[in-house]
Amino acid sequence: MTVSRETIPTELEIQEYARLQAKPVIDRFTEIICDPEAAHADVIRAGNALLDRGYGRPWTIQPVETDRRSAHQMTDDELWKLASLLDGIESGGGNAARKGNGKTPSDSVH
Repeated sequence: MTVSRETIPTELEIQEYARLQAKPVIDRFTEIICDPEAAHADVIRAGNALLDRGYGRPWTIQPVETDRRSAHQMTDDELWKLASLLDGIESGGGNAARKGNGKTPSDSVH
């Protein structure tokens, strides 16, 4: 891929280019992991990179601040944020607040 000031690649072009480089990168990670003379830190970094790509990155826990108000006392924006956080916990990502019957969180509480 050649980049000049006149042609800035789109996000999709960048993703496609990166994906073309995936096999050599994974092969190199594997070489490092199997190299008995590789530094332990390098082996761990290569192993983590392979695991992240194969199984996804580990979940991180983010604290959620709460003031213990009931849903009736929350704004629609607060309810959407809560629904999004709960959906992420249940499904591992995405926003399914309208999933199923098509209702929004505020439809259920008003």
